[in-house]
Amino acid sequence: MKAIIRGPELDLWQVNAPPRFPIDPQKWSLSSPIHAVGDLVPVGAYSYDLIINPGARTNPLMLFVSLRSAFPWAFAEVGDTLSAHQWRFLYYACQGGLGLLAQPDFNPQQALRTLCLTESVAMAPPLEWLGTNEPLPDVIQGVRQSIENLTVDQCKAVWSIVAFVQALRLGIHEVLQLPWHDDQWLAAFIEHAEPGEKLI
Repeated sequence: MKAIIRGPELDLWQVNAPPRFPIDPQKWSLSSPIHAVGDLVPVGAYSYDLIINPGARTNPLMLFVSLRSAFPWAFAEVGDTLSAHQWRFLYYACQGGLGLLAQPDFNPQQALRTLCLTESVAMAPPLEWLGTNEPLPDVIQGVRQSIENLTVDQCKAVWSIVAFVQALRLGIHEVLQLPWHDDQWLAAFIEHAEPGEKLI
C-alpha cells in the first residue's frame, strides 16, 4: 500500500526523493552496488563494553543475520503484525539499538509499551513522516495494541528489525518509501549487503 504523502513540508523533507535501495525485493538483482553497513563507533577510550560482552562491537549486519538465522520464525511472524505507519513510528521512537538485547533481563515488550504512553504524542514525528492521516494518538494506541498481541520473543524480533534498520541510517524518504520491515525485503538486503565502514 502506497504511503500517504501530503503537506507543505514535503519539499523540505524530500520525502519523494528516490531511495538508495530497491522498494521491490524482486528488483534487488538489478541493484549493482554492494550496500555496506557501518560499524559501531565506540565512545571513550576504555573498553568496558568488551569486558562485559566480547561481541559488543560486532557489525550490526552480522548481529542481525545471526539473530534472524537463529529465530527465523519470529522474524517471519512479526512483519505483518504492525501496519507500515506503525513500524515507521517505532523507527523514530525506539532508542537503544541491538545492544539492549544482550541484557538477559531486557524486556522489549515493556520497552515498546513505554514508547506508547500519552507523552509520546509530543515526541512523535510529523504524520507526513509516518505516511498516514490517522491522528497521532490513534497511531500510538494502535502500536500499543499490536505490541500487546505479541509475545516477548516476537517483540525481540520487532526490536531487532527496528534497531538494525536504524543502523542503516535511512533518510526520511527511505523510511517512508521502503518496506524495510518486510521479511522478504530484509532477506534481499542481507543478500546484497556486507559489513563496512559506511553505508554506500
